[in-house]
Amino acid sequence: SEIRNQKSPSSFILHPSSLFSVRTPTAVITDLGTEFGVKVDENGDVATHVMEGKVKFKVLGDGQRENQTILISVGESVLLAKGKDGQAATVSLGKANAAAFPIHPGKLAEYVQERREAPFRRWQAYSQKLRLDPSLVAYYTFETRGREATDMGAILPNVALTGEALDGRIDGPRWAVGRFSGKFALRFTGPNWRDRVELPESERFNFTGAFTVAVWFQIERFTTSYQALITKGAKTWRVQRFSDLENLGFPTNSADGTRQEIKGVSGVADRQWHLIAAVWSPADGKANKRLYLDGRLDAEGQSPLPLNHNNDPVWLGNIDSFPERAWDGLIDEAAIFSRALSGKEIEEMFAAGMPPEADESQEKNPSRLPKKEEVKP
Repeated sequence: SEIRNQKSPSSFILHPSSLFSVRTPTAVITDLGTEFGVKVDENGDVATHVMEGKVKFKVLGDGQRENQTILISVGESVLLAKGKDGQAATVSLGKANAAAFPIHPGKLAEYVQERREAPFRRWQAYSQKLRLDPSLVAYYTFETRGREATDMGAILPNVALTGEALDGRIDGPRWAVGRFSGKFALRFTGPNWRDRVELPESERFNFTGAFTVAVWFQIERFTTSYQALITKGAKTWRVQRFSDLENLGFPTNSADGTRQEIKGVSGVADRQWHLIAAVWSPADGKANKRLYLDGRLDAEGQSPLPLNHNNDPVWLGNIDSFPERAWDGLIDEAAIFSRALSGKEIEEMFAAGMPPEADESQEKNPSRLPKKEEVKP
């Protein structure tokens, strides 16, 4: 097995394995029953340090030295330096130095376990802090499988200070693996299955002022138009698929019947975990609307005031009277605030809650990192 050093992307520590090999542009290092490290610097120079046992070091692509093989034993190292033409130029022996690697020999398993658990602990610390926010109307972490109820299916606990009065009622969706190992999500089956989580006390979600709705979700592909992620009925506010495109939208209805929707520009049907945050913020006789995806501003616009009210509950994964628009995918975590979260707060929410694979994809693709308030053209 191997682990990539976070400070030096080309440093590796390897544990014993039978005839395991590491290939670099200029050498192949073969494990002969040992523990060793391989480091490739920015110039392409290859250093191999043997902490236990021995390895076979084979030079590649250097004309005269091609296929030259060196046996390196415990306590020894070899440096293969490249020439200006990009080919191997010199081979020199030295002493092994375990301190050249960020992980001490024999500590790889502990390091891997720490890396695996760190994102979940990071999210837990943020979540504990978040649930103390006095503007948090309802918060569903999906951290446990919830409680069983006698006549209405399972309960999705509300962990905000508003308590059990806003517990969600699970009707249809099945439990699945969530964003982190040991955490759960709900899998929604898709159109016409009526899978949903009903959030009661409908009046609590008829906002007269600012509010924010944030949901973590994953979807492989959309299966019908306007699939609903979270909704307050069909004529108040909702976050859903924008028409038949691959992005999400944030439509709202004003009291005068005006319907206005902002459309995100980033596709989300990619089997990756995403955070969507919809923000409604009244100011100067209009409501400013913003839609954030993975900590970035993805769309913005305005709507007339006031926001329309209705007697519908909030549903996760469905919309009242339109079961053909039911969600087809996973939902893991939802939060509703009675204020407009700032772009910085939403960026922090994404950074704290992104799963391990998002950490890795950002290392490989920094363009996915959240940026300051911007909308793609």
